[in-house]
Order: sequence, then structure tokens, then C-alpha cells
Amino acid sequence: MIAFYTDTTANENEYCPRLTTEGYKIFNSNSGSFNIICARLLGFSYPDYLRFVRDNYNASLRGRQGYTYSYFKNKQDCEKVVRLLNESFWNIEKYLKER
Repeated sequence: MIAFYTDTTANENEYCPRLTTEGYKIFNSNSGSFNIICARLLGFSYPDYLRFVRDNYNASLRGRQGYTYSYFKNKQDCEKVVRLLNESFWNIEKYLKER
């Protein structure tokens, strides 16, 4: 199952990883902020995840007040992160099936 895909933000030419509809079903919800899932799938705290994608995948950070989040000006950078997230998700899915 593909859990993440590259989506556009409300701003033109900005991209971010998003959960697919099937991904939301895993958590029995289709609303709310699921940004923290990206961090947890990769074994990071949320602040460490933000630093990781900023430093390694050219993400920009937004949110001086309140909830900070990442976005990408380059679609290919976002797609690399999406591939990484899906690979991590598949590894967890495989582990759970083997148990």
C-alpha cells in the first residue's frame, strides 16, 4: 500500500508529503494533522524530523508562532522524502505481517 504521496500546498509551487486516503484509514480518521507520523516513521522527534528534511532535502520551514511544518519548493525533493516515508511504512507493514 502506498501511504504517502506528493501534494501541493495552498501556495503555488510548494509541495508536501500527505497521507493517502488509505493511509488515513489506518488511523481510523480522515481529519487532523498527521505531520507527526512522518517523524515517527523515520524514528525522529518532530523537531528532529524538521531539521532532517531541511538539512538533507532542502525543505523550508514555516510557522513562527504555533505549529511549525515543512514544505518543499522543489517537487523532486518532496518526492524523495515521500519515497523514504513509503519505504519506512512498507518495512513496518512487512514486520507486522510477519508477526
